[in-house]
Amino acid sequence: MIELARTQPLTATCARGLERVLTEELREIGAEAVAPDRGSVSFAGDLRTVYDVNVRLRTAMRVLVPLARGSVTSRKELYDLAASVAWEEVLTADQTFAVEVVGKHRSFRKTTFAGQVVKDAIVDRLREKLGRRPSVDRENPDLRLHLRLVDNSPLTLSLDSSGEPLSH
Repeated sequence: MIELARTQPLTATCARGLERVLTEELREIGAEAVAPDRGSVSFAGDLRTVYDVNVRLRTAMRVLVPLARGSVTSRKELYDLAASVAWEEVLTADQTFAVEVVGKHRSFRKTTFAGQVVKDAIVDRLREKLGRRPSVDRENPDLRLHLRLVDNSPLTLSLDSSGEPLSH
């Protein structure tokens, strides 16, 4: 989970073609280490930065807080990566969550399967730590997670700090 005073990597997603505009918006707000990518811009900041960019950005769709990143080639590796997050510090058994999966990866032909693996890792860890598990709510979850799959690159599992897309 993001700490108030600690600067950490963050990502703002956007429609392709708007990366330069979003980069300038982030620089004007005072974000650090701003670097455009395809369909997103990475930057660094603390919790105050997360709040600030969620309110002030005009071209971003979502602001993501990475929780886990790693190279995986199998279901077990994805499960282990997702289970390594201290979910008990992020989510209670009384809350709901949903996993959105974007991109593609040769190890996971169906993105829904990758999302299911992450969901299983989360509920298994919370059942072990808390004795109960949270429910999934795809329509209106308390916590939205974002899994980005990219062939030949580490995948990233992030907390979606925006909830609804910022364009809404």
